[in-house]
Amino acid sequence: MLRKLLAATLLSAVLPFGVTTHTSAKESAGSIATVVSKPKPTPSVQATKKPVIKSEKKIVIKPIPKTLPDKQTANPNPSPLPSATPEVTPAPPITQYAFGALKFMRANLGKPYVLGGVGPEVYDCSGLIQAAWRAAGVSLPRISGQQFLATVRIQYEDLQPGDLVFFGPSGTKHVGMYLGDDKMLDAANPKRDVTISDLTQDWYKKNLAGYGRVPATDV
Repeated sequence: MLRKLLAATLLSAVLPFGVTTHTSAKESAGSIATVVSKPKPTPSVQATKKPVIKSEKKIVIKPIPKTLPDKQTANPNPSPLPSATPEVTPAPPITQYAFGALKFMRANLGKPYVLGGVGPEVYDCSGLIQAAWRAAGVSLPRISGQQFLATVRIQYEDLQPGDLVFFGPSGTKHVGMYLGDDKMLDAANPKRDVTISDLTQDWYKKNLAGYGRVPATDV
């Protein structure tokens, strides 16, 4: 009996924790039937599942819609629109000296045209105009572009005999004196000399720069 207790004590010291022993009555006294029951495995930390990588969604950048402007309300006090053309100031009265200049022009009809001619036997266009006004007692510049700047712009409706008619940019190509009825007296060219010209001819219409009046204040 003492041997059995001693053996059981030794066996329990050797076997790991959780292993139990059983003896059978049929077995001989010196044999020990050992039934080892395996201990239940302690729950271990389960391996973490691999994260499921979701496919990245394509980011579609939508354009920001432009905000529509608010409907404009009618301005109760609208400012007036500018005129398409500036208002034309009234033409100054033609000076009495214009008739003396026109008389001089008529007296020189048929004189030869020579470029740079200032009289008294030959003239170019601006030389004839300068001489005509000088004969009437009025001083004008020598060339047509300067005469254009020295006169006051007037409209076709205001033209009177003695007014000047200019051609080319700022009157730099030609000048004559208006007679009336769309006619002017000018030193035209070497082929026509000092003559009366029709303002409705193509060259005159295409190159017209404007009409000028010698102001009375300059007399």
